[in-house]
Amino acid sequence: MIDTIDNEEIKGIEKTGEGDDLYSRALPRGYLSVSQVMQYTKCGEAYRRRYVLEQLIPSNSFMVQGRGVHKAAEELHLSIIGGSPISSAEMVQHYSDVHDTEIVYAEIKEEDSKGDPLTPGVIKDMGVRLTRKYHRVALGSDKDSKTGQPIPAVKPVAAEQVFRVKVTPENSDPIPFMGVIDLVEEGSISDLKTKKKAASQSEADNSIQLSLYAHVTGIPHVRLDQLVKPTKTMPERFLRTESIRDKRETMHALDVVAEVAQDIASGRFRRTNPENWWCTEKWCPYWKDCRGRKR
Repeated sequence: MIDTIDNEEIKGIEKTGEGDDLYSRALPRGYLSVSQVMQYTKCGEAYRRRYVLEQLIPSNSFMVQGRGVHKAAEELHLSIIGGSPISSAEMVQHYSDVHDTEIVYAEIKEEDSKGDPLTPGVIKDMGVRLTRKYHRVALGSDKDSKTGQPIPAVKPVAAEQVFRVKVTPENSDPIPFMGVIDLVEEGSISDLKTKKKAASQSEADNSIQLSLYAHVTGIPHVRLDQLVKPTKTMPERFLRTESIRDKRETMHALDVVAEVAQDIASGRFRRTNPENWWCTEKWCPYWKDCRGRKR
């Protein structure tokens, strides 16, 4: 049900797409992904600049920290599948390798209570703490920060699993779609996120990413796993939020994908509502060439 592909194939599809159907030709990369759908629904103009004009987004400290934690979690999951879980120290080393390589090129977005940028060392320490927290969680030696109940150990059957399929919403041509599932367990799938503030149940219930992954895999039981960053008053936390997708929700997600594909193919790239928090110079890398452009 999930067509896995390796990194070379991912690079290839990003350059050329595949097949000869309508959307393989009309979409900038020949396919859609969750990140593309989310970017387009957030701001069509930002999507155009990133995927059509290929104006790359500078890396920032949030991205570096997230990639580092995900790489460390992937290595832990794979080692569990292999029957010999890596140690906490080994997991931290995987995080550190990503952080040390990428932070030197990244814009520091995270700030302290006074609004001053955090140092790379403080950001790394935060990521290390999140990594160690997840090691305890994954091996079943920690508790849910919200309920206080023991968290069952993860039992992965796949980690960072790439899929490439064609989804067919109602009244739509097939749409090439690609994604990466963080963790697949027997009967459930989950997405791991590092967050500054804990998300509510509604984020898991309404996640279009989890809806699409449930549709592709045929697994209705989905989960949002959150590593919440430490603050001055609270330590790092882990929250596991479960949800179930029915056909109504997955079909709605497919309708969103179809509308995004149709708009992109038609060359419609609507700007976001300027009241949205991301439409600011601080958070949008294209702001100076768009809303902030001198007339």
